[in-house]
Amino acid sequence: GLESVNAEVGQFVLAGEPVGQMGTLALASAVTPAGGPIQPVLYVEFRKDGRAIDPQPWWADNPNGVEG
Repeated sequence: GLESVNAEVGQFVLAGEPVGQMGTLALASAVTPAGGPIQPVLYVEFRKDGRAIDPQPWWADNPNGVEG
């Protein structure tokens, strides 16, 4: 999950704006099908008017963030 959170619930954020930072620890109960190293996992769901929406438009291609 998130190690740190940089936004408040209901806060408006720009596409690509960081809202938190992933931790480096994975759940002990997580298992990979191939038995490889367990990677941290973050579940994200965007909602509008109480319904889940497609998050694709919110993912930014710029790893340095956005300006504006």
